[in-house]
Amino acid sequence: MHWFTADPHYSHDRIIGFCDRPFPDVAAMIAQLLAECRSRVGPDNDLWILGDFTAGRSTDAQRREVRGIYHALPGRKHLIRGNHDEDWVCDLPWDSVAETADIVVDKRRLFLCHYPMITWPGARHQGLQLFGHVHQNWQGSRNSVNVGADVWNFRPVTLPEIERRAAKLPVNPLRDRVGPGSSCCARAAVGSSTRPWSRGRPWCATGGLSWPRRTRRSSFWGRPCANGCRGPACLPGMHRRLSLCQGGHAAGRIHLRRDAEPGRS
Repeated sequence: MHWFTADPHYSHDRIIGFCDRPFPDVAAMIAQLLAECRSRVGPDNDLWILGDFTAGRSTDAQRREVRGIYHALPGRKHLIRGNHDEDWVCDLPWDSVAETADIVVDKRRLFLCHYPMITWPGARHQGLQLFGHVHQNWQGSRNSVNVGADVWNFRPVTLPEIERRAAKLPVNPLRDRVGPGSSCCARAAVGSSTRPWSRGRPWCATGGLSWPRRTRRSSFWGRPCANGCRGPACLPGMHRRLSLCQGGHAAGRIHLRRDAEPGRS
């Protein structure tokens, strides 16, 4: 079984005030965090901590305390490095340490990172991103969920629990604006071209159109779209993945000229 948590900030006394944690002191916070883990995570389970195991700056006494906490945690322990995880934290005998992890749990692809992301490997194929870092400020969206201790009553959680929460979260409004296969791919189209085979082919900023092989070594210069924007398509050399316009006007049209000079219409 896999368990997920983030941002416990063990032995970090100031985190209580920063995040309004309901503990009288750091000893009470450590006691509850440890108790929640030990009551759930089994010795043969995997515990994924998505960053900020403790505070970045710490005294020798705090480091000794954190090492003791590490050894008190059950299961196979994995660290996804956060912005507060200094080298001495990463040097603890974790089963794995990484900046990100791309894993499969119960046939569901999960991408683990300390930070929330707009898109990630598998995002358009039911992949779920798990993150921390933002503490209580944002629970996440339909396919990107905060597993931080502050939003889960200071306990690690399983994938079914995460999926139940994800189903109630709003869809990220940027989801259809990024990644191959976004909805604007189906709507946007090239208005005209010096090459008849390109007329009416769909494309967008996310690379929804793979241009014919014979054009990939050519450079293009895009005129502004009908809405007056000048986006990435107006840059030379963007022959593989052109964008409609910076403003995302899927209803606009860009007229392409082959081998035109930058800045000419």
